[in-house]
Amino acid sequence: MRLTDRRGYSLSSEDGLGGTLVSAVRQTRDGAIWVASWGGGVDRFQNGAVQHYTAGAPLSHETVTAIYETPDGTMWLGTRGSSLDRLEGKKATTFVYQSGVATSRPVTAIYADPAGEFLLGISKRGLLELRGGAIDPSPRPPHWRPKPFGASPASAMDAC
Repeated sequence: MRLTDRRGYSLSSEDGLGGTLVSAVRQTRDGAIWVASWGGGVDRFQNGAVQHYTAGAPLSHETVTAIYETPDGTMWLGTRGSSLDRLEGKKATTFVYQSGVATSRPVTAIYADPAGEFLLGISKRGLLELRGGAIDPSPRPPHWRPKPFGASPASAMDAC
C-alpha cells in the first residue's frame, strides 16, 4: 500500500490487536481495518471500536492468513488449516480442503471473479476452487502446458 502523505498508523495490543505477528491486513469499503494475527484470530477496527473474532467464536481456525471482501460486503477468511470461512455477521460457514484431513497448509490468496467463482491459493497445494460447497483442485485449461525448467521467456509464451 502506498502512503502518499507519508504518515502511518500503528496498532498494538493496547489498541485491541489480538496478536503480535500480523499475517493479513485488509481495509473494507466501509472503512474498517481487518487485521489477522498468527494464532490471534482477526480484529476489525472501525471508529475507535474493535471486534475480535477467534476460533470457535465463530472462526474455524485461530490463524487467518488471507482476507477477502466480495462486492456484496461478505468477508472471506482463509486459514492456516486449508479452510475458508465465509463470515456473515457473527456466523461463519466453513469450507475445508479435503474434509477430515488434518493439515497445516495456509490459504495464501483468495480471488473471486465477477460471476462469484472463488479461486484459492493454498501453500504446497496449488490453485484450487470453491465449487459446490467444496474446495477442489482447479482444472487446467486443455491448452495449458507447464514451461520447461530454464525456458526462455519467448519459449514460455509458446507453452501456452
